[in-house]
Amino acid sequence: MRTMIKTGVFAAAFIFAGNTLAAELETEAQKLGYVFGMEIGGQLKQGGAEVDIDTLTAALKASYLGQELALTPEEATAIRNEYIAARRAEAEA
Repeated sequence: MRTMIKTGVFAAAFIFAGNTLAAELETEAQKLGYVFGMEIGGQLKQGGAEVDIDTLTAALKASYLGQELALTPEEATAIRNEYIAARRAEAEA
């Protein structure tokens, strides 16, 4: 999960703008950003995480650009830990 988050941070500047058609991917930065977006989206879907894509991309952009974040690191850790605990409980049930 941490690797996915770190990868997402690097992709933030390239995927926050919205949907991009493959034909519009002209620069290496656009192509790489799209690849990272595909990977993050696939990992989230495969993991069963239900996320709001607009919020995800806003957080990626803010984090990547060093802008003010809506959550503190402690709040983010608590939310992530709750999610992981719930997923484990579901798996064990």
